[in-house]
Amino acid sequence: MKTFIRLFSLLFALIITFSAVVSCNDNSGKKEYDDSTRVKRSKRTTTTVTTTSSNTTATPFGTQDKTHISKLPEMDWDEDVFYILGMAYKANESSQYCNFEIWREKKDGSVLGDAVWARNESLKKKYNFIVEQELVSDSYNEIQILYDTQDDVYDLVIYRPDKALAHASSGYLLNLYDLNHIKTDHIAWNTSVNNDFFFNNALYFTSNYFLLQDKAMTSALFFNNELPTRIAKESGATLPDIAKLTLDGKWTLEVFNGYVKTATTSASDSKNNIQRIGIACDSTESFASFFYGSGAALSKNVNGKVQLVSPSFATTHRIDIIGETLFDSTLVKYPEAPKKTMSDVFAACDTIFYASHVHKLVSQDLGIMKDSFLLLPFPKYDVNQESYHNLVSPTASSVFAIPYTAADPDQISFYLQAISEESVNTTYTAYIDSMVKHSHEEVEKKLASLVLSSQKFDIAASLNPSGVYTMISKQIPEFKTNIYERLYNTKKQNIETALNEYLSKFENH
Repeated sequence: MKTFIRLFSLLFALIITFSAVVSCNDNSGKKEYDDSTRVKRSKRTTTTVTTTSSNTTATPFGTQDKTHISKLPEMDWDEDVFYILGMAYKANESSQYCNFEIWREKKDGSVLGDAVWARNESLKKKYNFIVEQELVSDSYNEIQILYDTQDDVYDLVIYRPDKALAHASSGYLLNLYDLNHIKTDHIAWNTSVNNDFFFNNALYFTSNYFLLQDKAMTSALFFNNELPTRIAKESGATLPDIAKLTLDGKWTLEVFNGYVKTATTSASDSKNNIQRIGIACDSTESFASFFYGSGAALSKNVNGKVQLVSPSFATTHRIDIIGETLFDSTLVKYPEAPKKTMSDVFAACDTIFYASHVHKLVSQDLGIMKDSFLLLPFPKYDVNQESYHNLVSPTASSVFAIPYTAADPDQISFYLQAISEESVNTTYTAYIDSMVKHSHEEVEKKLASLVLSSQKFDIAASLNPSGVYTMISKQIPEFKTNIYERLYNTKKQNIETALNEYLSKFENH
């Protein structure tokens, strides 16, 4: 009877897999590429090993010397398949919610598409394994069916961060640091991102240079690079070179606020047909991006333990400085309707800054923009802040994990390390190249690389216990006043209880 139930469950899972929406389209509805629909029933177990591995477990935290040199042994995997479950976007969503970095059937003529194909061909040549994908609208529900039946179908699962947290607490995800071939001292891995997700003394999921959908959903500031010259002619005000300031690590909230106030036209200016605001934001969630950009956070990891960050003077003072612009309706503008963006306002050169996500670089509005523009990280609190931080969408981005159903986790860790290493100078570089829109391409590339290398995740933002992330992403910017401490203290007990309840789930596994 158990055997019958197990077979029925697997058949049901396969039916769902075949019927899922698996194509990714661009905004025009044109098909970008065809998805593989092959379902792997079982894994090959025969491998040819030409060199033994002497790797050690990766070490979290601390400053690591990054290198391009691979520590992977020479292997021949006999055309085994590295089968990845990714996400397609739903009918009412846009293409930025889809995993576009995994697989191509053939070269498609695009910079990125050709790079994906070439990378996978290189992996086949080097190690003789094949990359295949299955894209579904809900990878969480899809893999849950296989967890319930304990079936080994997918080797790597790509989740939304909040969904990965749910499956991690259920014991479904392996600790990547326990696996033999994961080497995070390779440049393909981002130590800061790993540290953001290192909790319960484990790394159950993360992102690196292989994943790109999370790069598309990284928050960023767009800057009109030609408006400063026109502003100087209008008012005589001289604005500093923002690209140089940023690359020198001196792009701060003080500089940002000054720029916004200088760029925003007054009522008297409007009489001369000059109507411009300082910054346009796609949503109130941009406030959270400034919050994290300033070095603030809702939680932190202390020796592998998640701890909430309670309000302090340092936090509230950051909110006050951010609020100098984002609480002033004469300086900032939000969409008048839900699910609308402000890209058209930026494209019309009616604002000097535009707060959104990286994927907007390829939007139709910005594609026809006459002025040149740059991608910037969110400003630091001050020049003493060690690094820039760009918040990645807590619920609409990607992370990857190896499921506990994997028959040979170390074998899968080899595939993951290999595709990660091979992505650095192929798909990741192609993605950066695809961002270049103007003649000053070297500056654009440096700034885009800076944004993507400064990604910031926060477990508390993805979990949103008792609505703590909602406070900084919606309530405070809507109230237009610094009530963070009051809001937080009102729900403090509930926030702590909700987080502790989540963390307690790990005690049983």
